Amino acid sequence: MADQFSRMVRRRDAKINAFSRLIDAGIIGCTLVALVSVLKLSWVPLYSWLLLIAIVLFSFLSESSHNYKAWRDISLRAEVTSVGSNWLIVVVILILVDMVFHPSDLYNREMVFYWFVLTPIELISWHSITRMVLRLFRDTGVNSRSVAIYGATELGASLESRIQSMPWAGYKFVGYFDDRRSNGSRRFISDSNLIKGGSQELIDQAKKGNIDTIFITLPLAAEKRIKVLLNELADTTVSAYMMLDLFSFDLLNASWLDIQGMPAISVFESPHTGLDNITKRMLDLVAGSLILLLIALPMLLIALGIKMTSKGPALFRQQRYGIGGEPITVWKFRTMTAMDAGDQEKELLAYLKEFKATNPKNMMVLSILATIYSRSGDHTAAINVLEQGLAENSSWVQGYTALASSYRAKNDFQAAIDSFERGLKALPNSGLLKMLLASSYEKVDNKAAALKLYEEVLVTNPNHQVVATNLASLLIDDFESEANIKRAVKLSERFADSENPYFVDTYAWALIKSGLPEVAEPLLQKVTGMAPSVAVFHYHRGIYYARLDKHQQAKISLLAARVHAAPNDGLQNSITDALGDL
Repeated sequence: MADQFSRMVRRRDAKINAFSRLIDAGIIGCTLVALVSVLKLSWVPLYSWLLLIAIVLFSFLSESSHNYKAWRDISLRAEVTSVGSNWLIVVVILILVDMVFHPSDLYNREMVFYWFVLTPIELISWHSITRMVLRLFRDTGVNSRSVAIYGATELGASLESRIQSMPWAGYKFVGYFDDRRSNGSRRFISDSNLIKGGSQELIDQAKKGNIDTIFITLPLAAEKRIKVLLNELADTTVSAYMMLDLFSFDLLNASWLDIQGMPAISVFESPHTGLDNITKRMLDLVAGSLILLLIALPMLLIALGIKMTSKGPALFRQQRYGIGGEPITVWKFRTMTAMDAGDQEKELLAYLKEFKATNPKNMMVLSILATIYSRSGDHTAAINVLEQGLAENSSWVQGYTALASSYRAKNDFQAAIDSFERGLKALPNSGLLKMLLASSYEKVDNKAAALKLYEEVLVTNPNHQVVATNLASLLIDDFESEANIKRAVKLSERFADSENPYFVDTYAWALIKSGLPEVAEPLLQKVTGMAPSVAVFHYHRGIYYARLDKHQQAKISLLAARVHAAPNDGLQNSITDALGDL
């Protein structure tokens, strides 16, 4: 199968790029030959070696930098920059060879200088003119392609954006085709003008020749639908491409790695392996030394300027990671005022106090002041500032939440609850304050009050996910009954496809409690995979196995829960009881 896939998936490369490689080599060679002729010089063997080295190096660097990718895929600026940079490296290497071996008496320096200067101009001109000519042709409709996207997804939207930003490519975007109804999984909600039809309309357009290229951006989960579409398109002349979800990771410059016939796509590629490592090290030593010599004097002047204009060192250190993950120290010029964290905080605090004196009703300033006080451990000062703000503005929601947080930091949980209750008196419809107060009630075992507040929030905001999962958990763990468990399942079933492991776990736990542990199995596997260090997830998985009489698996999961649970966590008692039941 891997061999079959390897034959099917191959690197797309326009045929014109093979021709481009020959033209580049020809320009390098013909320029040198022409200069020898124009300057009426004699051809010496050294010129042949010079030419060979230049062509080989330039070709190697161009291939390494993917300069010969399909022209529809990269911009003219990127291509011109690549060509110029590669030739500059060739020139630097040839100059270094000259400095080492001193063959200057064997060739004409004037001719070589002209060759160094004229060649990149000719290379860039050739690439630019070719691009412009192709673009002119494509603007008139020659060699252009009508493009459709099958799948109105975020991936499709990203692809469309890139297509629209590539006018030189000759892609003419027709529109999206999608059979699915508009819902949260679709990229477009109100998309009547963007969605041109479904798969059947797309097939009809392809058969009529109105579409040349189709990019499929549906998720891989839609395998059956994709296969049906591809079977229908097999009898057309359209080109079809699968866009993997990996496109979201910006892998336009990714490459294939073949492992015994099995392809892998690069996400990150380190340049520090094999020949790439040797090449990079040579460039670092050679080019780096030359550049350092050139910029040594300006760097010295910059350092002096920094020292003369502000206190502190001219350089500062920063830790990065090098070969093999080894930490390395990077030195940089200091561009900011040198002061320690304490000085910075004092300066900001002084400024804020001064600003507050003239702007006592600025809640943002009060919030920052309270944060600084809390961070320094002065929670009393933070509380005083917040109380001042609430006296000025009783509708300041963030003030009540910050006040409660400051009281909790002082281990005064009742005062934190009082803060939320004050806030609700001033803002009786605040869902945020109700939710936070309910959570505080849970911490002091006032579960009935918490239940009431969660219910109130869901009346006004039935889609509030945090409240829904908190309420479902409360119904399961503290108000367990057949009706409440059924309600918990109903509340949490929306989380089946969530990327939040706590939401998914709530649904799985509700299914286990409702007598459907087998349905919960894939959900439990998902959450323990997403967050393997959360004790309660392993505990729920242990209970699941116990319900199915899989005692060995249950014991493993419960022991894992014990390892990850804090020593004073109440969950430890539940784990011990469950292990005893086994």
